[in-house]
Amino acid sequence: MILNEKIIKVESKIGYTFNNKCYLLEAITHKSCTVDCGYDYERLEFLGDAVLQLYVSQFLYRNENLDQGQLTVIRSQMVSRKTLTKVIERLDFEECFIVGKSVRDEEGKIKGSFLGDFFESILAAIYLDSDLQKVYKFLRKIYKINGDLIIDEDYKSKLQEILLKTTKKLPKYDTIQNDEYYESTVQLNEDVFRGIGNSKKEAEQIAAKNAIEALI
Repeated sequence: MILNEKIIKVESKIGYTFNNKCYLLEAITHKSCTVDCGYDYERLEFLGDAVLQLYVSQFLYRNENLDQGQLTVIRSQMVSRKTLTKVIERLDFEECFIVGKSVRDEEGKIKGSFLGDFFESILAAIYLDSDLQKVYKFLRKIYKINGDLIIDEDYKSKLQEILLKTTKKLPKYDTIQNDEYYESTVQLNEDVFRGIGNSKKEAEQIAAKNAIEALI
């Protein structure tokens, strides 16, 4: 794949067309190729990490009525390398990154957490090419589509199992969609447990998780 094709494919996958293609080119270039081109993604990754942390922190502060410790746990899940790597894999443009042979495994796939690093460098490239609002628009779409990646455990099934053993009843979820997120509640006796997420599934999983934590 020639360089221009790589740029076009990445822009198509992320839904953003760069005014200055140099930002994107830098964002998708690993330092193993620095000798060939003279630049790499690492400085952009540094900036992109801060932009991502700010967006997720603001989102959780405005939409989750949780204490600092709980907010920190959810944020760490949303910005983890595991989550970001899976997002890039779903966007399906791994072959567009400019990397040396040492960065790829025997099957030709990029090793370790590098895909997550590239996600952050692309965020920074969008920010420098436009503004913070464009980055936030991109991230809202990303987390809405990939919200299921944040929840590693199936808390709904666990809650159902607990209730069937103790009350012989199934949990019932009430989920509504707002402009930027989904809100779900599950009621156990007189107590109502709430979850906020970027998808219906994610919101219900978080509500179930909060209910389980109260029961244990």
